[in-house]
Amino acid sequence: MQTKESIHTEKDRIIDLKQRHLNAVKNRDLETLVDTFAHDGVEMSPNRPVIEGKEAYRAYCKAHMEYPGTYDFSFETKELEVLDNWAFERGSYTFTITDPAGKQNHDEGKYLWMYQKDGLNNWKLARVCYNSDLPIPK
Repeated sequence: MQTKESIHTEKDRIIDLKQRHLNAVKNRDLETLVDTFAHDGVEMSPNRPVIEGKEAYRAYCKAHMEYPGTYDFSFETKELEVLDNWAFERGSYTFTITDPAGKQNHDEGKYLWMYQKDGLNNWKLARVCYNSDLPIPK
C-alpha cells in the first residue's frame, strides 16, 4: 500500500519527468524527448492519426523539430494522481509557434496525460491526449 509520503515522492518524480519532456521540446532535444515516452506509448493529437510506439513517436517529433520556428508554451496541472504503477495528470495548456517571419500560430486547450513505470521503475509518458478550446478555423 502506498503511503502519503511515497505518493508525494512519486508525484515529484512525475513532475521532474514532465519538466524534462517540456525542456526537450523547447531545446529541440529529440533523444531526451523520445526517452520520456514509453516504448508502447500512445499519443492522440487532434486532427491526425494516433501515434503508437516509441519509433512512431520519434518520427512525429523529428518532423516537428525540423520546423524553423520557435515554441512558447505553458502547462497548468489541475490534477495529478498516482495509482501504483500508473498515474494521470489533467490540466490546461497554451502554445504559440512563431515562424521566422514573425507569424504566430496560437492554441490553448486541455490535456490528459497518463504515466506508467517501466521495467526500471522510471516514469514514462504512456498515453497523451489533448485538444484545443479554440474553434476550428473556417
